[in-house]
Amino acid sequence: MNQALLSKWVWRYWHEQNILWRKVIDAKYGPCGVNGLPKLVDSAYGWGLWRAILSSFSNFANGLPFKVRNGRNVRFWLDEWCGDAPLSSQFPHLYRQARYKDGVVADHFHGGVWDLHIRRRRPRGEEVHELELTMALLRNVVLNYDHDEWVWKWHASEMFTVKSFYSVLIQGHSDYPAVVEQFPFKLAWDPPVPSNVKFFL
Repeated sequence: MNQALLSKWVWRYWHEQNILWRKVIDAKYGPCGVNGLPKLVDSAYGWGLWRAILSSFSNFANGLPFKVRNGRNVRFWLDEWCGDAPLSSQFPHLYRQARYKDGVVADHFHGGVWDLHIRRRRPRGEEVHELELTMALLRNVVLNYDHDEWVWKWHASEMFTVKSFYSVLIQGHSDYPAVVEQFPFKLAWDPPVPSNVKFFL
């Protein structure tokens, strides 16, 4: 439950861009790092709360595909935004030839044309096939001036809820190991002890 509650604050940070508490976080911990979140620094002082909140992000991010708008906060190869997995996973041969493996989507779109920044001028072997598939996926993607959005894939509304994340953590999923164990109600109400001892429980 603690991980789900901490993740709620990451979600709120991203979506409540004009609220005062976010501005305080930005002023204290900026500049923003990957995915628009302030980076952690090598300092113990003053970072306890934000470090705890960000500690939940790696697991939390598995349920966060992006809706790309301006492409400035979404990593082209490493985030899930085009298809059901990051492009680096869908097209590993092409990814190995990418110059900017950590670059954002906006860095790969210029003048209405996609540029994957591949090292080899003439892809070969599997790279050719993967390049064709990548360009087919990107054909209908057009950037605009709006902010990129996270969506929560574990709820029909695409909005994050603590309950939905907690349910996924309890049930276990390929994206989330079953890190939360359900409360052992049976042991609490029917403990394996002699009947004369149960009377005092």
